[in-house]
Amino acid sequence: MLLTKPSGAIPRAILFGALESSDLRLVKPIPLKTEKTKGTVSVVWEEINEFGYGGTLSEAIFDFAATVTELHVTLSEKESLSDDLLEVRNKLSEYIELRPR
Repeated sequence: MLLTKPSGAIPRAILFGALESSDLRLVKPIPLKTEKTKGTVSVVWEEINEFGYGGTLSEAIFDFAATVTELHVTLSEKESLSDDLLEVRNKLSEYIELRPR
């Protein structure tokens, strides 16, 4: 993970590269912006407007990993999607793919 332009203890942006799924792998790191509000840290992938949040940066990253994994699996299984969801699925496929077995 690459940290850029730190602001206090939380960087403004990170490159995410740690899916927990044994079935998926990242093709390239996902750029995330970070935000901190009262007791909550969020990471946001602006290209598809997906996020993770938690009490710490690590919790937000783990939440994001679970969210993006579930989203990828769900959209991959659907045959009929709206134009917006097709765009999201296409963007996800630029970053995430099935791990060869």
